[in-house]
Amino acid sequence: MKHMKKICSFLLVFALMLHVCTPVVSVQAASAPSVHAHAYVIMDASTGNVLLSKNALHKIYPASTVKLMTALVVLDKCKTTKKIKVTKKMLRQVPSSASVAGLKAGSKYSVSSLLHMLLLPSAADAAIVLACGTYGTTGSFVKAMNKKAKSLSLPYTVLDNPIGLDIGDHYNKTYTTAKDFAILARHAMANSTIRSIVAKSSYRVPKSGKTKAFTVYNTNQFLNKISYNTSLYQVVGGKTGTTRAAGSVLITTVKDKKGHEIICAFFGNSTHAQMYTDIRKLLNYTFKKIKKGKLACKKGFWDTRFRKTNSLIQKYYNKGYFSVSDRFYPTKQASQKNSLSIINKISKLTLKPKQPNAKLSILDFSLILYEQNASKEATTKTDETTADASLKNALKKKCKAYKNSSSCSTDELKALSYVLDKKLLPSSIKKDVHTYITKEQAVQIADAM
Repeated sequence: MKHMKKICSFLLVFALMLHVCTPVVSVQAASAPSVHAHAYVIMDASTGNVLLSKNALHKIYPASTVKLMTALVVLDKCKTTKKIKVTKKMLRQVPSSASVAGLKAGSKYSVSSLLHMLLLPSAADAAIVLACGTYGTTGSFVKAMNKKAKSLSLPYTVLDNPIGLDIGDHYNKTYTTAKDFAILARHAMANSTIRSIVAKSSYRVPKSGKTKAFTVYNTNQFLNKISYNTSLYQVVGGKTGTTRAAGSVLITTVKDKKGHEIICAFFGNSTHAQMYTDIRKLLNYTFKKIKKGKLACKKGFWDTRFRKTNSLIQKYYNKGYFSVSDRFYPTKQASQKNSLSIINKISKLTLKPKQPNAKLSILDFSLILYEQNASKEATTKTDETTADASLKNALKKKCKAYKNSSSCSTDELKALSYVLDKKLLPSSIKKDVHTYITKEQAVQIADAM
């Protein structure tokens, strides 16, 4: 009897230990749709937090989604207006098994056109031409790709070609994880050039020499053929990929009307059609959970995602000064009316534009602020009774760091001097009185007032 009691006590303790040691599976994970995938990650694009996943850190093959990295590395090196000539030497490096746009030796295309061919129809010849045309050789380009992977903190990513070929074509050093490539997509979709390209359903490649103009189409069928629940979300764009080792792959960015943006990095192990069915299941589930407040997803701005101003802009968004449709990309300029509207909202001033539809330069802003809000304040410690010539020389010396200030009038220099004394201009702004203030800089200026 005592022996039986000991056995029962042991079994009870063992059961309790087993219960404590067993990982708790969340309701969220348990109720997520069942899909056919080697791995997938659903990521909050604003924060980088993983919302849902399967085998997020398992080794997988990325196929042509590698071309997102190819595009980023190209854009690190040159402008989209640069022209690259297609050579026979370049074309000989294109594997016969890869899909191509049919580029001809002797043709010359802009980086922009080549990126469209790279990202829409997933052209391997465009990848090689871009690699050689920007870094000289594919070897140098691949080194830059791996360096970029490290800088983006992709610890499990190794690449050995700009196309996305893998072990099936004897490229044994191209592999990653679903989480790594969701992070890659998060960076790529914060680039305005890449974001605008992958959102297109087609692109007309211009004529080059004897090569006639032709149209390429996006392989992301969410933008061409596949329907989805547009009341829940809108597909922004992404990149597809297919190899035997990788299966059917799609990394796509999706957003809803309220400003929630997510990245779905999906590495399927079934048919191409099944991949789209499964992704729709995951997207529908995710956005319904977000809508009900059962998944935490933060609203944000893709164009400031990796910039120092992101938290500042987010701060004023949270206060209701901006809508989710506003854009603050570094090159995004606005009219005097719109720029001053931003500044007025934040600073509580009532500055009025001189030319509402014209862009707002540093000099324009200085004059408007000084004349409308600071005319009674001293702009310099120089004695106002000093001769005009002496005053102007003193002001010129004070403003000399700003290009073209030497040609300004005394009144213009007073205004610029006032703004410089107040330290209102961002340190990153180009020091030229004719520099146009961007929307992003307008927020920084207002915050400093």
